[in-house]
Amino acid sequence: MSPEQSYGYLNRLVNQQAFTIAAFDRIQTSAILLVLPVPLIWVARPARKPGGYSGAR
Repeated sequence: MSPEQSYGYLNRLVNQQAFTIAAFDRIQTSAILLVLPVPLIWVARPARKPGGYSGAR
């Protein structure tokens, strides 16, 4: 394998790994942004009326 071919192979390998790491970082960030507001939503639930819900009008 010539030095140019070796350099090209190494360049493609590094680019592939960089793309994989970037995709993992995006997935991880999305997961954190999805889970982060859960405690806030849990605490911010509206208070229930005393007596509960009755279906009668």
